[in-house]
Amino acid sequence: MDSRKRLVMFAKGYLPTDGGIERYSTELARAYAKQGWRLYVLTQSSAEPGIRRDGAVTVLDFGKGQQAMLLLRFTCAWRVLRKRLRPDFIHATTWRLALPALLNRRQQPLVVTVHGREIFIVSPLLRIVMRYVFARVDSVVVVSDVIRRLAASQANLITDNWTVVWNGVSLNNDHGFTPHPPVMAGAPVRLLSLCRLVPRKNILGAVRAMALLVESGMNGFIYEIAGNGPDYDAIQALINKRGLKPYVRLLGRVDDADMPALYHAADIFLHPQIDLSGDVEGFGLTIADAMSFGAAVVAGRDGGPADFVIDGATGLLVDGTKDTEIAKAIKLLIDNPALRTKLGEAAERWVHDHLSWSAAAERIIETLPDARSKPVQGTG
Repeated sequence: MDSRKRLVMFAKGYLPTDGGIERYSTELARAYAKQGWRLYVLTQSSAEPGIRRDGAVTVLDFGKGQQAMLLLRFTCAWRVLRKRLRPDFIHATTWRLALPALLNRRQQPLVVTVHGREIFIVSPLLRIVMRYVFARVDSVVVVSDVIRRLAASQANLITDNWTVVWNGVSLNNDHGFTPHPPVMAGAPVRLLSLCRLVPRKNILGAVRAMALLVESGMNGFIYEIAGNGPDYDAIQALINKRGLKPYVRLLGRVDDADMPALYHAADIFLHPQIDLSGDVEGFGLTIADAMSFGAAVVAGRDGGPADFVIDGATGLLVDGTKDTEIAKAIKLLIDNPALRTKLGEAAERWVHDHLSWSAAAERIIETLPDARSKPVQGTG
């Protein structure tokens, strides 16, 4: 008989769908399972609808659909599954997905994660519902202190009892400190961005900064952009317009298996994100992953990355709305290999010491009302 405690996760998304919340849900679910929880995930993704296994995690995937339909499917499924699964606690990865659990729970502790834009870009009616959710859940965890402070100052939410729980890194946990390859004499400095190509990531600003460098006479670099999204065509058009084809390459979507090689080869990781009226970066998973491989980071000042990209210590922070400031930071790192190495090594140490999905799972459990309850290892 399986004696493990049961955890049900209501996840907005899950791999193989690309995105930060999808990665968050997947990595955290796997971390919970490794700690002995019997894990069930209710979610939607680009995979075929149905029940599947992700290692030790059981995934009930409703397939693609609008959020309103997803909530309805969650609610109907949860009415049936609640008595069968009998979870010891429930984790909703966004506040909206806490609603089905609130309407159909029986004393199980309920934790909600706050990422960022989902609490800032909300209609007045939904803001009332959001406050209802936060007032009734047992624990709220937020992925960065920057977002916690913005939630209080911009969304007027009471955040005194919110707990900051940083994310982990996804691709380098098993490698420890991987020596970063030095740039050989005469070889170009390699820059990388890896993200969904959406406006807040500001890859258009990064490309404009590259154009400024080329126009000033610099040419000893290669900038690769990995990812897909609505800005893809605009980025390609800008590359063509500014004559950047010899220097800037759009790679499109890359598989997880190919990401470590890209990170390892990158000397500089570029992520000059901006805050677009509440559409703000909550944490910055790919930034943390790049740091774990020893890349020197140039990131925007806006949003959660400022929690761990410490300007001048573990990376450089810039005003992403100013192309000249992005270009200046890039030039500084291209011209100064010693600074690149110093920042990259410090970033790698910081991530190694502070960020892991296992630690995140443990910290979330500690926020629950009955934190003394621990999962019991049983037969699988």
